[in-house]
Amino acid sequence: MFTKNIKEEINRFNKRMTCVEYALPFSSYEEYKVAPSIMYRHAITMLRDGWDCDYDQLSQSIFYTKNFEITDYDGSKDYLIDMRQLDVSGTLLINNRAVMISKCLTGVHDLTQYISESENTLIMIVKHDDMSEQLKRQLNTLYIVERANDRIVSYDVATDYNVNSERLEVQLKITDIEGAPIPTYILMDSLGQTVATGDICVDQLNHFSCTHSNNSLLNRSYYQLLIDTEDETLVQNLYIDND
Repeated sequence: MFTKNIKEEINRFNKRMTCVEYALPFSSYEEYKVAPSIMYRHAITMLRDGWDCDYDQLSQSIFYTKNFEITDYDGSKDYLIDMRQLDVSGTLLINNRAVMISKCLTGVHDLTQYISESENTLIMIVKHDDMSEQLKRQLNTLYIVERANDRIVSYDVATDYNVNSERLEVQLKITDIEGAPIPTYILMDSLGQTVATGDICVDQLNHFSCTHSNNSLLNRSYYQLLIDTEDETLVQNLYIDND
């Protein structure tokens, strides 16, 4: 539970907070450095290409089917489908089991109980009127995300630069978790140098800081905040205005 003082402190920083509702994980910072795009992350299974399309005359519906396998499937992990780019109503089935029937299928949804170690079949059933090139493009944006059972779901972060002391202040608030993660942080500058490290308390506002020399030749300074748990790493970019 947040104490009264912590609640007041959170309110003071809310205007500068950046809410991160959903962050895709890396397996480690080493993976972050070498993965050129989302499709090269260990935790991501892309669903692009290879969709079959069939029209059912009886129901006047379109069946979009995609077969896929989870690389290095781990039964101890959770699997979510990211459908935030999707804008359609219909029915979603995984391995012939209904996951959801909705007026809008967009969002991030838990598929853990439906996914198998072997080949999986995803079927999306939409009305005949929804068959379009736009929908086909949207289907190619779908992907499966592997997440640890103990994980950071969402967090808020804010930065504040003290001109007099030349200190960069960072505030981090964990807003949602699954399980019981034990997170730590690493704050790195634009040169990849570690400037601050420590533990993260999941039930209060966290403060950490580092020396920041304001470079008038640059409009913005760049930092990276790494939030680590035992199984995954979240990376948050921080940009500091030098005006």
